[in-house]
Amino acid sequence: MVHEQQPEQKSGSPNSSQPSYARHLNPRFPYLAVGALILAIVGVFSTIWYLSGAPQRYMDAITPTSSYTLPKSDIPDYLDTSSWAIIPTQKPEGAWETPWGVDVFFVHSTTSNSAARWNIPIDSVDARLKLKADILPNYAAPFAASAPVYAPYYRQATLFAELHASSNSEKALTLAYGDVEAAFKTYMSEHNQGRAIIIAGVGQGGLHAQRLIKDHFQTEDMKRLFVAGYLIETPTTKDFASENVSGFEPCHTDEQIHCIASWNTIYENDGARTQNILSRTLEWTDDNAIVSSPSKELLCFNPSMGGSSSELVAPKLHRGSANTSNLADGQAPTIIEAAIASQCVGGFLVVSKPSEKSLRMPENQAAKSMTPAYNLFYSDVVFDAAKRARIASAWLDKNAPKPAPPLPPIETIEIAPIQKIEKILDTP
Repeated sequence: MVHEQQPEQKSGSPNSSQPSYARHLNPRFPYLAVGALILAIVGVFSTIWYLSGAPQRYMDAITPTSSYTLPKSDIPDYLDTSSWAIIPTQKPEGAWETPWGVDVFFVHSTTSNSAARWNIPIDSVDARLKLKADILPNYAAPFAASAPVYAPYYRQATLFAELHASSNSEKALTLAYGDVEAAFKTYMSEHNQGRAIIIAGVGQGGLHAQRLIKDHFQTEDMKRLFVAGYLIETPTTKDFASENVSGFEPCHTDEQIHCIASWNTIYENDGARTQNILSRTLEWTDDNAIVSSPSKELLCFNPSMGGSSSELVAPKLHRGSANTSNLADGQAPTIIEAAIASQCVGGFLVVSKPSEKSLRMPENQAAKSMTPAYNLFYSDVVFDAAKRARIASAWLDKNAPKPAPPLPPIETIEIAPIQKIEKILDTP
């Protein structure tokens, strides 16, 4: 049988029944496409499922592997300058001088998420590296622009204790506070000299600062010396800033002293960060126990306006952010002005996302749980702390009795030996 050969049809000719590219497709293409689509959908849902479980997996990873036991290390010796992360090399002038001097007592945030122990030794290499690289340059340095800073090392509670209230967490935080209190007592007896005091704490450090204010600033003399309390990225309930708890009210204006300023920054609609802050809302009770208070409304202070109003602050009023992590000694930070808008909303300081990548929080659970390694309100804090320090100094010079300067050191006088007059005259 002879088969008649059909003439070849050219691509694009009127006799072509389908586009040229279609004739080259695998006949199983529709099935492959559907399969690929199904795999893509499964991948998306798997990713969502994986990410939704990220917070719990992170908590599991940082949970200490055993119940609380007292650390082997002793309480630091705060008479030794090596127990301080920051301490002036020369003692500032006492309050008997004019203008009245102001100091900053700074308590650093959590710098370790180790699951090996509940309290981190002060000589932990990793914890010190993060403290010196990220926390001190970003959060202590703004205060150093206007006053000498005293920042002790202390046996901080590990991150899990801050995120999960329990009897073990309470023991770890209580021991950490004991170190902070011991450092403050040494500061008062050896360094203060009647000077006014700004108390500044970040993260876990803010929690210890809360108790320090309650425990040590309730007498009239100490209330006079209290300039302000800056509780940064520390969930602080509105109850704390009251006469019945801390003895001090919120900082409503930038000309106010003897007040509390606290803020926790979030991006708009950042549910993970919001939940993380609420889970860290801890309070010291009157009998010094730790309780979780995630349902209480938080205090909100806006550094860009120096007050607690809910007014929206436009970027043009923002003095400047900075990321000073790993900044070399003596190197001035790069200030990024007008970087963000900000507004207190429901107890949170809601900020717009900065365009500068170095000012954005990484998208991982560890970053959302730790103090940010940048300061969105670096220059705002410089300005605010300096202004309140000047106001407090002038107020004390006018309204407080000057302490007496210390007596000069006792001189040792050598007593000459007693000799008979005859011997002196060399007569018989």
